Order: sequence, then structure tokens, then C-alpha cells
Amino acid sequence: MRALIWIMTPLLIICVLLASRFVSWDRLKGEDPVVVEYVNEGTSLLEGINPDHQGAVAAFTRAIERDPKCALAVIRRGLAFHYLGEYDQAIADYDRAIKLRRYEAEAYYSRGDAHRELTNYPEAIADYTASLEKRWAAFVIWKRADVYLQIGEEQRALADYTAVIQRKGGAAGYYQRGRAYVQLQENELALDDFNTGIEIEPKFAEAYLSRGETYERLNRQHDAKSDYLKVVELADAEIQMWEKDHPILGPVYYRRGIAHERLGNIEQARADFQTVAKITPSELIGREVKSRLRMLVPHH
Repeated sequence: MRALIWIMTPLLIICVLLASRFVSWDRLKGEDPVVVEYVNEGTSLLEGINPDHQGAVAAFTRAIERDPKCALAVIRRGLAFHYLGEYDQAIADYDRAIKLRRYEAEAYYSRGDAHRELTNYPEAIADYTASLEKRWAAFVIWKRADVYLQIGEEQRALADYTAVIQRKGGAAGYYQRGRAYVQLQENELALDDFNTGIEIEPKFAEAYLSRGETYERLNRQHDAKSDYLKVVELADAEIQMWEKDHPILGPVYYRRGIAHERLGNIEQARADFQTVAKITPSELIGREVKSRLRMLVPHH
């Protein structure tokens, strides 16, 4: 489970961290009980198994109308707008939260996420940097590093990933830096980092998948197949732990589908991708998987 929370791709990390990062009920002690009720309602709608982002916006808006200085309601409404793809409105709420001078670290990196969606990369980097100045967080550094990679600032990206490894260690840091080396076509360096990540966390499924793809690029097909089989094994075990249609399993089915596709098991891959589309239809991963389904070619 630790590895599942780490990797999220940039997809699953975002889902879990965004869903939980602002809520601490201690922060609402002493607040107007009606405001607290509205915030609780909006949070439930935002985080539920079947989220209602429009409903969440409405609930947080009621809280803000009653108490315009409730920064938690403002910042969570921004998150709801983000999920709806209404990034300019999300940014407006994050601006407002920053002016209230509360939850500034969250507001800055959330605004950075919205700017990134709008391809405003310099603004995204500035916001991630501002967030880090308020509070150090590895996942914010990873976000900034990813943007550096997108704009061709490879050395700054590697410096960020390395800084996390030096300060925090852990499999996730090596995995993230390995991804950067992949993008730079430094396959041997990527392989070293994936190996280290797996040594630290032997059940790190995403690292096995990335290492398998790296082995393929190095023409080590036998090693690649072994890693893809490991991904399938780990996914099978995780799926058995949960209800089969639980939304948190979307990335697990997605990984297993990619592994099956790499192994030539096209029908199994198709079934996994269809499951992802069913249980997470409105999430980014649900849209991504529809594209993969269109590209699947029957294996002969």
C-alpha cells in the first residue's frame, strides 16, 4: 500500500494528496458550527467514492457566504473547481486564500497545479517555489521537477530529485529521479535508480513497470518480461484486498493492463483498461485509458 500512495504518477499522487491535504478538523475548532457543517458537507462531496464536484462547490460557497474569511472553505472550493477543469476560478480562490494568509503552502502549490494545467509553466514553478519556502514537502519538489523537465530544464529537475533523495531517501525519490533519467534517455542511470527503489521497497509495482520498460529499451527482453509478470502478481494481490470496483484500484488495473499489453496479453489488457474506464470515468486516468483502448492491437 505504501508504494501505491507514493507513485500515483503524478496521477494517483495528485488524487490522494489533493483529496486529504487540507482537512484537519482541529483547524475548524472555534469556527461557526454552521460553517463547519457546510465545510464537512463539501468535503464529503469532494472526497466520496462517487464525488460531486458541483455539489462541493455549492457547499463551500455557502460556507464562504456565511464567513468570507474561512480560508479552508475557499481553498477547498478552489480544489473542487480544479477537478471540474475550471482552472481560472480555482486560481481566483487560491489567490483569495493567499490574501487571507492561511494555508499558504497549500494554496501556492495548488495554484501551481492549476497554472500547470494551463501550461503557465513559469507561474507554476514560482508557485511551487513559494510553497516550499513556506513548508518543505517532497511531492511539491517532484511537481516542480516535472515542470522543469517539461520546459527542458533537465539539470534543475535532476537537482530537485537529488535534493529529495539526500534529505529524505526512500524508494519514491529514486523512482522519481529514474523517471527523469528515462526522459533524458539515460537508461543505465534510470535502471540504477529503479533498482535502488525496488531494493528499498520490494513491492513497488510502478518501479517494476518502469524498470521493465527500461530493460526493453536496453534489449534485455527476458528481464523486462520478468518485471511485467511481477507487476501482474502485485496487482492481483492488491485487487484481492479491496472490492473489485473500488476507485482506488483504478491505477492498479491500469498498471496491470500495461503489463499485460507488454506481455502480449491483449485481451487481458483490454479487460483491465475497460475496468479502469468503468470505475474512474471522470478522472484523468479514466480518460487516458480510453485512448489506450483505441490503440490496442490484437496479438497474433
